[in-house]
Amino acid sequence: MLFPTLCVDDFFEYPNQIIKISQQLQFNRTNAVPGYRSILVHEYDYDFYNHVNLKILAALYPNEINNIEFSAKTSFQMTPPNPYDGWVHKDDGDTILTAIVYLSDSSAGTSIYHKKNPYWTYGRCDGRDSNLGKYDYFGNYENYSDSDLSVVKNSKNINNESFEETISFKGRFNRMICFDARQYHAAQVDTGSDNRLILISFIKEIKLHSNALYYHVPTIHSI
Repeated sequence: MLFPTLCVDDFFEYPNQIIKISQQLQFNRTNAVPGYRSILVHEYDYDFYNHVNLKILAALYPNEINNIEFSAKTSFQMTPPNPYDGWVHKDDGDTILTAIVYLSDSSAGTSIYHKKNPYWTYGRCDGRDSNLGKYDYFGNYENYSDSDLSVVKNSKNINNESFEETISFKGRFNRMICFDARQYHAAQVDTGSDNRLILISFIKEIKLHSNALYYHVPTIHSI
């Protein structure tokens, strides 16, 4: 792990303006979640992309905000309530920091998990595919029968049974959380009736122009 887990409320000064930006973007169906993601925001407005990610990194490197470079994939995400969401996972291997800003009034947020058995290797100990059909379901959930959904529910339980929840963040409006992308985490199941809107950024690289970059968790462990 490189980064601590952080939470910042009232993240955007004018969050309703951020929502208006999301309404101007094209959203596409994705099998990464049971819902939709917008085009990458840097393709729409690079200044906005830069503003968002600098604010996120200011939570970690407040003294280096004018001395920092980064690379990220940032987009809006909209998901309808789905009882079969909430699969524990880690993010893509080239992501080092994940940040989420909640932009709707849903209380469903994000939970951080630890493995119950620290020696268990996710998705490899029994030779099974760690996906377990999750992405197939997310990409086509409208067409699943009751028997199909029973299989999905069982697969999700198998996926999640090796983890315990250690941190729970409610999806408070205009709250930003960020965490090490190697942390196991899952969306909380939304029991409401409205779509949930978030802004999510997968930060791939962080550099400083002149100073050495120190990572928080390794520095703590070195003392």
